Amino acid sequence: MLPWWLYRRWRAGDPVNADIRRQRLEAIYEVDEQMTLRKSHDNPAVKELYEEFLKEPLGELSHKLLHTSYTERERF
Repeated sequence: MLPWWLYRRWRAGDPVNADIRRQRLEAIYEVDEQMTLRKSHDNPAVKELYEEFLKEPLGELSHKLLHTSYTERERF
């Protein structure tokens, strides 16, 4: 059985049937498993950013710069 999010409404460029979706999902997972950096907290660039600029995870500055908020908007 496919995950629920593969059954969402189609948009331009989306896979056209369940078999193609399944193949795409498997390919994404396979590529992810082969990545050397899979977690952002292990990334040297992210570590340096926190050490030199943000100073602390979940701090005021990191929250202000890196977090987003949801604003409900009217649908077209």
